[in-house]
Amino acid sequence: AVWAGAHLYGRCEALGFDGHTCTMKYCYTYPAVEGVKVFIEYQVLDQESMHVRFHYKGKKGLPDFPLLGIGFRFDASLKHCAWYGRGPQENYADRCKGAKMGVYQSCVHENMTPYLYPQECGNHRDVKWMSICDEHGEGLLFKADDTFEFSALPYSTMEIENATHQEELPASAYTYVNILA
Repeated sequence: AVWAGAHLYGRCEALGFDGHTCTMKYCYTYPAVEGVKVFIEYQVLDQESMHVRFHYKGKKGLPDFPLLGIGFRFDASLKHCAWYGRGPQENYADRCKGAKMGVYQSCVHENMTPYLYPQECGNHRDVKWMSICDEHGEGLLFKADDTFEFSALPYSTMEIENATHQEELPASAYTYVNILA
């Protein structure tokens, strides 16, 4: 419960820019959880790529949280994803050994597991790269030095959380991508 709404109230407490290295640095605090700070650094490498560093030091006495990463909201036209990692079905820490490593593709709507009660779904582990594109193949590519997890869904976490049946999910206006490490 401590972490349930923390992401909704994050505040940028400090930001900096280094023009020499083209780096933007942010420090976020989360009033719902006192003393928590997250540092994010974006370094523009060239006209087509950037390097992102995300750091959370942790804080004694707080419970473990279910996930840590960065979430993106894109236009719904970015609905085709491809990845090199475990798949093709969703997989999590407790059920990933049966998912084979490979290159897979899906549409974000296909990543929504039709559970009777809508819930978190569509996660993929041990991912080396992931792309999210429109029908013309234009979009973004995420890569990591190590591996990461991702989900690409047509609904936000809160939309899924607030629906008690699949029929209560709203018309999809965006694509939501979570990159977790």
